[in-house]
Amino acid sequence: MSDPRWDFLDAVPPTHLVVVRAGVLDRVLDATHPRPVAAVAPLPRAGLGEVLAMAPAPFLVVVLAGLADPGNVGTVIRSAAAAGATAVVLAPDAADPFGPKAVRASAGAILHVPVVTMEIARALPRLAAVGCTCWSAVGDAATPLDEADLTGSTALVFGTEAHGLTADLQAGIPSSLRVPMAAGTESLNVAMAATVVLFEAARQRRMGGPKR
Repeated sequence: MSDPRWDFLDAVPPTHLVVVRAGVLDRVLDATHPRPVAAVAPLPRAGLGEVLAMAPAPFLVVVLAGLADPGNVGTVIRSAAAAGATAVVLAPDAADPFGPKAVRASAGAILHVPVVTMEIARALPRLAAVGCTCWSAVGDAATPLDEADLTGSTALVFGTEAHGLTADLQAGIPSSLRVPMAAGTESLNVAMAATVVLFEAARQRRMGGPKR
C-alpha cells in the first residue's frame, strides 16, 4: 500500500545532477563534515486523516505541543519510529522536524514515521473520533505509567520543555499519566520521558496489557 506522504514524487521531474568543485558543499551545508552528496527535494506532506486511513489499528500517536528544541523533536521522532508509532503530530509553533538538527537527531526516522503539523486543539478531537484514548504525560498525575492501559488506540500528549501543557490543553485531555521516579527527582527531559512512555506502550502491546 502506498504512503500518501510520498505521492508528490509522481510530479517531481527526473533527477538533475550537478557536480561541484571540492569545498563547495563544505560552505553551503551546515554539517561540520558533510557527506560528498546532497539533494534538494520537496518536503512530504500529509494530513492526519490520510495517515490514519492508511494505518492499521490500534493506533499509537505521539502529540508534541510546541517543543522548541529541534534535538528533542528529532529524538522523539526516532523513538516513535522504534516503538512502532503510527504518527507524530507537531504543533505549528514547534521546532521544524525537517530542520537539519532535528533530522540528524531523528537518525533518518523522519523518513519512516509520518509527521503531521497541525494545531493540537484540532488534532485531539480527531484522534478521539477514531477511537484514541488521549493521555497527557504530567509529573503529578495520579496514574503511574505501568498502570495505564496503552494497548488500545492511544494518543500520548507531551508539553513544552519549560512549561509542560497549557491549562486549556490539559483540560481537554481526559486521562493523564506519570513516569514513576525516585524521590527527589524533579522531572525528565521531554524526549526521554516520551521514549519511556512509548516503549511501555510497545511492551504492553506485545504482552497484552499493563503490569498488574
